[in-house]
Amino acid sequence: MDPVVPQLRLDTTNPNDNDFNVVIPPIGPFETTEVWANLSIPPGADVQIQDWEIWFTDASSANTGEKARVATTVSINSQYSVKLTSTAPQIALTMNPGESHRLTVGSGSRLPISTQ
Repeated sequence: MDPVVPQLRLDTTNPNDNDFNVVIPPIGPFETTEVWANLSIPPGADVQIQDWEIWFTDASSANTGEKARVATTVSINSQYSVKLTSTAPQIALTMNPGESHRLTVGSGSRLPISTQ
């Protein structure tokens, strides 16, 4: 992700499409659908205010153009991030379904691990 350009992602009830340009399944007269707009701001980006414009256009074969537009200014008041590091060795096992193993943790402690 470009640290200068935050990414806007749209999510809808269509599980196969989520990015900045999505196709919503057909909506009948007087029906509704849900759309979520998510803004991801990369670490270190100097973002304080974003102007969002979301257009709803006809993607059918009729292609009747723009149906609605939503414009809003989003203010980012606070931005927090955390980076965690560890000097402990990575503890990992590879198991197949139905197998169980003991995973050594620390100085002789053992935890039973199972995939059942």
